[in-house]
Amino acid sequence: MKLTRNSLYFIVITIIIFAAGWNTRANLLFFIGYLLIGIFIIAIIFSARNLKGLKVRRITEPVAFQNQVVDVELKIDSVEPRLFLLIKDKFLPAIESDREKNFFIYSTKKDESIIFRYSVTATTRGRHLLGPSQITSLYPFLLVSRNSIEENYSTILIYPEISRIMNFPTYEQILTSSSNKIITTIGGSNEFYGIREYQSGDSIRIIDWKVSARFNKLVVKEFEKQLGHSSYIILDISSEGLIGSGADSNFERSINIAASIIKNRIDNNDNIGMIWGRDYIFPSTGHEQLYAILNNLALLKADKMFGLKDSFEKAENLVETESVLIIICKKWKKEYTYYMNLFRAKKVKVIFIYLIPESYLGSVSRVKLRKDVEDELSEIALTGVKLYPYFKEDLISEIFNQVTK
Repeated sequence: MKLTRNSLYFIVITIIIFAAGWNTRANLLFFIGYLLIGIFIIAIIFSARNLKGLKVRRITEPVAFQNQVVDVELKIDSVEPRLFLLIKDKFLPAIESDREKNFFIYSTKKDESIIFRYSVTATTRGRHLLGPSQITSLYPFLLVSRNSIEENYSTILIYPEISRIMNFPTYEQILTSSSNKIITTIGGSNEFYGIREYQSGDSIRIIDWKVSARFNKLVVKEFEKQLGHSSYIILDISSEGLIGSGADSNFERSINIAASIIKNRIDNNDNIGMIWGRDYIFPSTGHEQLYAILNNLALLKADKMFGLKDSFEKAENLVETESVLIIICKKWKKEYTYYMNLFRAKKVKVIFIYLIPESYLGSVSRVKLRKDVEDELSEIALTGVKLYPYFKEDLISEIFNQVTK
């Protein structure tokens, strides 16, 4: 229980009235003073009673993406009539200034349900616990505030933000025809295979509208596609070389890049997997694979134990000849040259995305390079990889359109 500002004024007024009654010996002032004390005691008793029979429920989406607006619904059930209630709810994935939401209820009726809705932008990747909600009673007279905590916990998983990748580099020339096989895919540009009923997650671009109109239900086209060797993303999760904090750090940006590339490749029906530290997901395609990888990306944290070297060692055993590696690196080391040469010897095509550390420190930009940075980029390029430098100011969607000036 807490005293409100009104109660402090109330107490001061009561003391003044008693002091005036003492000085003037006026019984009426004493009567008014005792009446005010009685009102204050009643306020304390009724503030506790006002919280009984209340229940708060929260309804929200179980998953969302970074920077997506999430709709939250709070439902307050009241068994008995109640007055002057303040409802507080917190949405932790939002920015700090937007996390707490307050709603005031002047009165409720018996067995009434009151619904509040609010929208908030989820900015922080990860699994978040929502709750508890807090009910504060200000009844009666707004003199005393008494809180009740509603243990209405729920969870929400925030996936990393995905950008639409433009002009992903082609690697069809490295696939050997001897290892190709026919698989059934959706919406490709190869030989037509057939149609099937639309499933949740299918792109609207592959809907056959004419056939859908004839059957009075949505159907999509399926094709036979030549499938070559698989691709892996290798993600640098080492805490070494981590610069910045929150969404502006090079670690968070690398996760956004990985998620965007995986979405792009799966939308193009490619087999893709991921290696991070000593963990990995085998290449596959389809929306199940996309969300299997996104589930891991959503929960990834910088690791003090494992880094790119561990991932390269894992890739050495996993990656087949003429496959594709998409490496996302935030700190180059000379020892990585050995692995680049090793992959090249296995005829593995390497796409190397390098987040320039100096750009996150503010000392260089794409239009203002230092010689030491240019030398480092040249060293990486000489390993035979297809190098894509990424600066802090760059757009992820344009990552494969950028060239160093």
